[in-house]
Amino acid sequence: QFTKQFSAKGKALIMASSAMDIPMPEKGGEITFYEELEPTTHRWTLENGIDVWLRQMPEAGDRAYVYLMSSGGMAALPPELRYASTLSPPVLARSGLAGISASKLEQLLVRHNTYVESVLWETSHGLYSETAKQELPFALSVLYQAMTAAKVDEQYFSAVQQESVVEQGNWLSSPLGSYVSQVVGTLYPADSTLQLPT
Repeated sequence: QFTKQFSAKGKALIMASSAMDIPMPEKGGEITFYEELEPTTHRWTLENGIDVWLRQMPEAGDRAYVYLMSSGGMAALPPELRYASTLSPPVLARSGLAGISASKLEQLLVRHNTYVESVLWETSHGLYSETAKQELPFALSVLYQAMTAAKVDEQYFSAVQQESVVEQGNWLSSPLGSYVSQVVGTLYPADSTLQLPT
């Protein structure tokens, strides 16, 4: 009986009908500049000053990979905000987007075969998305909404903050965390941005 059930074809997963689509931008923009840098690399400048780069890669198959980035990152923050900035990706992920709860947003992303995450690097920050090429309009709409309508729910911020304090405390009290803390404390001055948060 188990073998028969295991070998049977599955049924298509039906997403909740209450999951709505992400709102599209209300108006389009103008392209003010175009340049073909090489046969597979193109650059456009939009009227809002954003540069759009396209690199065509046959090895990507039917997938599209999108970075929406800006200069700045953690290096642009005052030292007292560096650690707090690491809380933003999980807080944004839990807070939802454009009036859509985090769970419904996750349903939409799965339905549209799209992955999105916020990115915070040392000298740049922004968003990353991976999607099927036919879902690129949806992914770009999600990125647009994340830039213009992201919200921070205070309840989730407090929860992430508390979780982070516990995780950091556990790590610092572990043998590896204690060792790394001692090495960093020896190598860098007390006011260095490379000091570990405690």
